[in-house]
Amino acid sequence: MNATKDLKQVHLTVRRLGEITQRCSEKLYANENIPFEDLKIISTIIEEFVDRFHRGK
Repeated sequence: MNATKDLKQVHLTVRRLGEITQRCSEKLYANENIPFEDLKIISTIIEEFVDRFHRGK
Protein backbone atom coordinates (compact mmCIF):
# COMPACT_ATOMS: atom_id res chain seq x y z
CA MET A 1 0.00 0.00 0.00
CA ASN A 2 1.38 3.43 -0.81
CA ALA A 3 1.64 6.25 1.73
CA THR A 4 -1.47 8.08 0.54
CA LYS A 5 -3.66 4.98 0.67
CA ASP A 6 -2.23 4.06 4.06
CA LEU A 7 -3.00 7.54 5.43
CA LYS A 8 -6.55 7.40 4.05
CA GLN A 9 -7.05 4.02 5.73
CA VAL A 10 -5.77 5.43 9.03
CA HIS A 11 -8.18 8.36 8.80
CA LEU A 12 -11.04 5.98 8.04
CA THR A 13 -10.17 3.86 11.07
CA VAL A 14 -9.95 6.89 13.36
CA ARG A 15 -13.25 8.26 12.07
CA ARG A 16 -15.01 4.92 12.60
CA LEU A 17 -13.55 4.53 16.06
CA GLY A 18 -14.68 8.05 16.95
CA GLU A 19 -18.22 7.30 15.81
CA ILE A 20 -18.33 4.06 17.79
CA THR A 21 -16.97 5.61 20.97
CA GLN A 22 -19.38 8.54 20.64
CA ARG A 23 -22.35 6.16 20.48
CA CYS A 24 -21.05 4.24 23.49
CA SER A 25 -20.56 7.47 25.41
CA GLU A 26 -24.11 8.59 24.66
CA LYS A 27 -25.45 5.23 25.84
CA LEU A 28 -23.43 5.41 29.06
CA TYR A 29 -24.73 8.91 29.83
CA ALA A 30 -28.27 7.65 29.16
CA ASN A 31 -27.68 4.80 31.63
CA GLU A 32 -28.02 2.22 28.87
CA ASN A 33 -26.06 -0.99 28.98
CA ILE A 34 -23.09 -1.54 26.72
CA PRO A 35 -21.70 -5.04 26.42
CA PHE A 36 -18.36 -5.21 28.22
CA GLU A 37 -16.93 -7.09 25.24
CA ASP A 38 -17.61 -4.04 23.04
CA LEU A 39 -15.66 -1.83 25.44
CA LYS A 40 -12.78 -4.30 25.41
CA ILE A 41 -12.71 -4.24 21.60
CA ILE A 42 -12.67 -0.43 21.54
CA SER A 43 -9.88 -0.37 24.11
CA THR A 44 -7.82 -2.88 22.12
CA ILE A 45 -8.23 -0.92 18.87
CA ILE A 46 -7.15 2.31 20.57
CA GLU A 47 -4.17 0.62 22.23
CA GLU A 48 -2.99 -0.99 18.98
CA PHE A 49 -3.46 2.25 17.04
CA VAL A 50 -1.53 4.34 19.56
CA ASP A 51 1.24 1.75 19.85
CA ARG A 52 1.60 1.57 16.09
CA PHE A 53 1.96 5.30 15.63
CA HIS A 54 3.79 6.11 18.83
CA ARG A 55 6.49 3.56 18.10
CA GLY A 56 6.60 4.60 14.45
CA LYS A 57 7.57 8.18 15.29
